[in-house]
Amino acid sequence: MIIVKRDVDMFPRSRSEWIKTTGSLTLILAIGALNIVSVAQAGDNSSKAMSAKKRVTAAPKNTAKSTSKNGGKSTAKSALQIVSKPGVKPVVKTARPTPAKPASAKPTAPASKPAPAKSDAPSAQPVTPVASIASKVTVNEGGTKVMEEKISKTMITFKMVRLPGGTITMPDAKAPGGSKEVAIKPFWIGEKEVSWDEYDAYMFKLDMTDAEAAKVDVKLRPSLPYGAPDRGYGHEGYPAISIARNGAEQYCKWLSNKTGKKYRLPTEAEWEFAARAGGDVQMKPEELQSVAWVQENSNDTTHPLGEKKANAWGLYDMLGNAGEWVQGYDGDWVLKGGSFKETAAKVNAQWRAKQINAWHDPNKPKSNWWLADGPFAGFRVLCED
Repeated sequence: MIIVKRDVDMFPRSRSEWIKTTGSLTLILAIGALNIVSVAQAGDNSSKAMSAKKRVTAAPKNTAKSTSKNGGKSTAKSALQIVSKPGVKPVVKTARPTPAKPASAKPTAPASKPAPAKSDAPSAQPVTPVASIASKVTVNEGGTKVMEEKISKTMITFKMVRLPGGTITMPDAKAPGGSKEVAIKPFWIGEKEVSWDEYDAYMFKLDMTDAEAAKVDVKLRPSLPYGAPDRGYGHEGYPAISIARNGAEQYCKWLSNKTGKKYRLPTEAEWEFAARAGGDVQMKPEELQSVAWVQENSNDTTHPLGEKKANAWGLYDMLGNAGEWVQGYDGDWVLKGGSFKETAAKVNAQWRAKQINAWHDPNKPKSNWWLADGPFAGFRVLCED
């Protein structure tokens, strides 16, 4: 397997740098589009000139024959068809017509009593649009509902899977060595771990204008990390890593404010309930490697989300790839599910790890947002039903 690693210096250092990078790509695409239109228009003008010449020199019957043969299709249309993506069906949006309101049946006021200049009725207030909406709800192969969310003012979408309620056996924190049944209410959980695409929108304030971003309290958004937190493993479509627990929690609060829903990190019982999906705690090594990136098959790097098979409920990368922050049954915050650095023999639904000092680089200032030596730490969001 060949792993192509990105130069760590390519990670954007600021909001303006991120916008500048993506803006350059947009400019290139725009120039390309203008060139295509120019070629199409030139072809169209050339076609019209040739047609005019034929009308002057050719007999009427030949002109009709030429028009029939050409089929009335312009050269511009053919040029645009060449650059369109094969197999991609264009989306056509049409505005829903507003039905006309019937004329009012109010009687005409007498001439001696002119209509009042100002109405006593309260003026209409502008309606604030919902920040994030579920664009659609479908059912996956596991028979569970899947809801797609879109964050307003961005192009970011992500999917949430609804899990039914049930019970799960967990260790009893009050009775060492004992266990207890924990009741689980229905909830929605991320189909995949939070990706860099999603976290970048939060970190670089991509959901705001420049004027709005300048007013945001710096304590509410991640500080810039020392070096590239993605370690050069990969960015677009990859799990967000090196995330401290505070960074994961603050992201959930931001997402709640954007959507009007209650997003948070899962409890350990909820997470295990989702990871087991009605199956066993421990999987056979060969079966595990079909659903998880672990030490034996990861080549010591994270991988794009969703490349491995989903579990029975349609959830990807619950085991391996990046560990996931949860609130432990004992009250501590722990990582669950193992990571790309753990061996297949250790990775299972009960694997857990508490944060230790080694996750912070002693040569760099400690941060509430980043783990300088924790490239295996990511998270997955839960939304209350």
